[in-house]
Amino acid sequence: MEELEKPLAEARHIRDILKKQLATFDKDIMALRNAKARLVVLKKKVKDIKSERKELEEKFLKVEKEKEDMYRKYEAAIEQLR
Repeated sequence: MEELEKPLAEARHIRDILKKQLATFDKDIMALRNAKARLVVLKKKVKDIKSERKELEEKFLKVEKEKEDMYRKYEAAIEQLR
């Protein structure tokens, strides 16, 4: 009888471990799904920010050029007044 109790106790112990792993498995799957969804959101955010940065850089270059043009016109006007 004792020879059967030891394997039974080991089997129960293994069963308990597997139950705990199964419980955390469901949580891990949910965490993975949430992480994947967050990754999608963050990738879109990065894409939007890069696009916005490109637009701002283009606007900055345009304004910088306008500033330089205005400064040249100002210099020319000053030169004409002399």
